Amino acid sequence: MNTSRVAPLLFLVAAIEVLSARPCAAAEEIWEYSPYRIEVWLALDDHPVLTERLESTLVRQIKQQAHISVGAPWSLAITRPVDAIRYEMLRDMERVGVDDIDAVAPEILEKDKLFLVSIDYSTRGFHVAVRELDGRTRTWSPTFASYAQSNVLVPLTVFDNMRKAFRAVTRIESSRNKDATVRPRGGGLVLSENSPAYVGVGDTLLPIIRRNDRYGKPLNNGIKTAPWTFLQATTRDGAVLICDLHSGMRGVLSGRTSSRTQKLALRVRPVHEHTRLICETRPTPDEPSRPLPGYDIYAKDIETEKLELIGRTDWRGVIDIPQLPKVLGLIYVKNGAQPLARLPMVPGLETELTAQVADDDIRLQAEGYISGIQSRMLDIVASRALVNTRVDDRIEANALVGAQYWVEQFRSIDTRTDLNALLSQQRSQLINRNPDRRTATKIDQLYGDTQNMIAEYIDDQMADELSAKVKAAKRNPRPASPPEPEPAPPATPTPTPTPTEESTAAPAA
Repeated sequence: MNTSRVAPLLFLVAAIEVLSARPCAAAEEIWEYSPYRIEVWLALDDHPVLTERLESTLVRQIKQQAHISVGAPWSLAITRPVDAIRYEMLRDMERVGVDDIDAVAPEILEKDKLFLVSIDYSTRGFHVAVRELDGRTRTWSPTFASYAQSNVLVPLTVFDNMRKAFRAVTRIESSRNKDATVRPRGGGLVLSENSPAYVGVGDTLLPIIRRNDRYGKPLNNGIKTAPWTFLQATTRDGAVLICDLHSGMRGVLSGRTSSRTQKLALRVRPVHEHTRLICETRPTPDEPSRPLPGYDIYAKDIETEKLELIGRTDWRGVIDIPQLPKVLGLIYVKNGAQPLARLPMVPGLETELTAQVADDDIRLQAEGYISGIQSRMLDIVASRALVNTRVDDRIEANALVGAQYWVEQFRSIDTRTDLNALLSQQRSQLINRNPDRRTATKIDQLYGDTQNMIAEYIDDQMADELSAKVKAAKRNPRPASPPEPEPAPPATPTPTPTPTEESTAAPAA
């Protein structure tokens, strides 16, 4: 076999595979003018009321309603699911996962959206449940369920739940520092702000990063929701939106976008009354995470920057955060006056979230001990100043025995070495509890500042200086001061005579 011909052929095959894995440039250009390719799986329960005629009517009217209310941004196809998926949809729609869809119909995941619609009948009426799967991000919406009292209202109920479950998709064009630019999918086809495909100023977006293999398929665990990160659209610039980036992480959207790495963002809105926030410590190799009770939770308005106390975590480290007046807010976790975490959040979007923050109890204990040491240091400084004054007074009065007594009293007061030994002992006990690096750095800073303060205000040479002063006074005693003369008694005043009648009588004429 001629190897000189095989090598170019192998190179050509490899080049075709690489090019086929990349999206077509034309497809990229029409992102904002391409409709959402939507597949709807309609599952009806086995009930005499739910007939095939009703099913065909539903299909026709749902398409008509989508054409009237949404128009060009939606391209619907309504079919029946396979029996295995149908049974799970009617039993519990939440149990249907992406792997189940991929096992029976992998081509569906290449579309933009998949709606699961189940309808069953009971004495309360027609129960309609809808859930949406986004094909690019492989994420599910919450299940929206409601009742229709007659078969005439079923199509409207189905479509209303589809509108609620639909999450518009945007592509993140660029991100830098605290700004990001996004381009909505099918934005050029949207004619009304009431369209479910509309994304405008004020909307909140959830970033999701997808990493693909060379064939355009997502890698294992290649789709990640950016943790504690949201975008909020602030201005429109033609077909794109300029967004503020709010994140509790650093560099979460850094890096370039390519065919192998896609950055997307879904428009989100709260659907639950509150979100349960669980605060716990970060796990370590030696210790699992544990709850953080008694931590203060604050909510900060992004626009006004007003900080409002929501409450305090209970003994489980749990607190329920209700929906905020604005969709997006900043949640602060504090222990005392120390902020520990800044968490952008849409309360009501998720039923439960877990925040792993640093164990601040060690730092708080260190602050309490440092506060006690500083108070003790102030007492020592005041006591030393008082004794110093008494020694000077005794030397001035030539009472050298009393001066020596107060020098010994000065030596009995705690010194700089005593306080530093207490600090080192307590610091060693706290560090042995293996705090995280950030907490250990704060503890070292607290103890370092206190040691500097002790060195500045407490002089260990002062006792020797006072002793030397007393010895010098003994070698050169001062002469006794003569007693002051007794003050002279005050002079007795001469009594003034009392006037008589003769002295007061008028002279004769």
